[in-house]
This record gives sequence, structure tokens and C-alpha cells, in this order.
Amino acid sequence: MIRIEHASDVGMARRLARELADAAGLDEEDVGRAALVTTEVATNLVRHAESGTIFVRRLDDAEGKGVEILAVDRGPGMANVASFMADGVSTRGTPGQGLGALKRMADTCTIDSRPGEGTIVALQVRNGTASRMPMAVGGLTAPIAPDGCGDAFAVDAKGAGGGVIMIDGLGHGADAAAAAERAVECFHVRIQVDLKTLFEDLNRALSQTRGAAIAVAEIQPRDRIVRYMGVGNISGLLISGGRVRNMVSHNGIVGHTMRRLQQFEYPIETDVTVILHTDGIGTRWQAASLAERGLVHPSIIAGHLWRSEARGRDDAGIAVVRGRT
Repeated sequence: MIRIEHASDVGMARRLARELADAAGLDEEDVGRAALVTTEVATNLVRHAESGTIFVRRLDDAEGKGVEILAVDRGPGMANVASFMADGVSTRGTPGQGLGALKRMADTCTIDSRPGEGTIVALQVRNGTASRMPMAVGGLTAPIAPDGCGDAFAVDAKGAGGGVIMIDGLGHGADAAAAAERAVECFHVRIQVDLKTLFEDLNRALSQTRGAAIAVAEIQPRDRIVRYMGVGNISGLLISGGRVRNMVSHNGIVGHTMRRLQQFEYPIETDVTVILHTDGIGTRWQAASLAERGLVHPSIIAGHLWRSEARGRDDAGIAVVRGRT
């Protein structure tokens, strides 16, 4: 996460994008594209919004390796995004190639903007599309300490569905980040285990760390069900068939005081969106504020929630998963 407040911050964002793109295994051309779109979108934050935040995360899934660049601001916003995508359109006397260039250079480009509210741009640069994932995934993590983020999420897509884990390492900083990293590793090495067994494995794996609050949702669109288990203060929301349901977690800390495990099963329609977030995000937001945005990319939803609901005194993590029909 890079805060963009001055032209000098653009270079920091570009370097971060290059580093993560290179670490993701992209070739030099694609690394260059990632750096270029990050430069464009960060420059737009300085010119048009005066400030904003850039999130960069690695991608490694069925659709290929790559990076996602998410730009969030509270600037003036745009009433008609499409009109600003045309080359030559500018509000600041510049050549007006920024938004149009983003669409051409990135493999995917999604923009959500509202006058008086701000703009969110989600961009992905990949090494190619291997296959189509059964789920569309988005999310972000925002640390408050410079030495690490205790919030993390990961997705395991398989078959027609998949699972998502949200982790909130106890406290913040390097020790909390170590707990979160250990939980992600345990989640990825699981082999066809049920949720109870997974949490027992997580409990053992985190016993020598600070511990964490953890929630896991397994989405199975073909079976029309979401299986969910949570321990600790992770919020889970399920939206399907026009209904909104809060998913239930039990008290405790995985790795230390995990007293009760209970799997819940929630029936779904063919359309399903699951949102998991840590307590760095407030809980009073209304799902209606998302519904009015339509089926935008899940990372746009994550950016919107962070912008409007981040408490600012703790790490924040949001994962948004939408089942594809």
C-alpha cells in the first residue's frame, strides 16, 4: 500500500509494482506494462484527486500470474466515466490519454466513480489467460505499522467453486504478520480436508505465534451452498438471490483459545457474493450501498468499503468473492 500525496510518491508506487510483477514471474514486457499503468493511475491521483492510495497485490491463479493495481481516492469523481475514456478528454489541460491508455495497456480495467465521492480504479496485468476461474476475486490489506500487516486473505479455486480465508493476526506489525503468513501457508497446503479439520490444522500451526481470528468460506455454486466456519472477530456477509445474510463466527483465537468449532451451511442462488473483512473495517455499512453499484469487479467493492468504512486504528483486510455462473 502506497499513499500518493505528491508527485514524488508516484515513483514509489511504480517501484512496488515492478517488484511484485517481477516476483510474480512476469516477463520484462509485462513488468513494464505493470509499471506503466501504475505510473499513469498514480499520476492521475496527484493531478485530479490531489491524493489517494495505491494497493498492489500479486496474482497467481487459473487465469495466470500477474499483479493487480487498485487506486482509491476521495477526489471530485466523474459523472460519466465513459466520456473520459476517450483520448483527448482532459479537465486539466493535459493530453487526456490517461484513462484511455489504462484500458489499452492493462488486461482488465474497471473504473467506479461518483461525483463528490471519488474514484476507484482496478487494473490487472497478467502473463496470459490460462483458463477462466470459477470465481471473480478481489480484495486488499492495509497495514497501520511499517513492519508488516497482520491481516491477510487467500483464495483456493477448484472445480466449479473454491474457498476463501480471511485472517487477522493478533495485534499488528511483524509478529501479527508472521501469524497471518503461517495461516495462509496452512490454507494452501490443505488437501481435500473439511473445515473442522482445516481449523484444527490451523490451530496447531499457529500455536507458536500470537494467534489469529480466522474465517473460511467454501463456495459451491453447482451445489448452491456456502459452507462457513469462523473463529474470532471476522465479519462474513453473504449476498445471493436478493437476500443478505450475516454468517456466524464463534469467539476465540486460533492457535490459543479455540474452544468451539461449528460449520454453517447457507443455501444460495446461482448468483453469490461473499464478503469477509477484519475488524479494521466498521460493521455498520449497508449492503444496499453495494447493490446500487451493480456487478462491478470485486476489488472495486473492496476499495469502496475500505474508503468508506476503514477505522484507521488497526490493520484492515477485505476479501470479496463472486461465484460465476
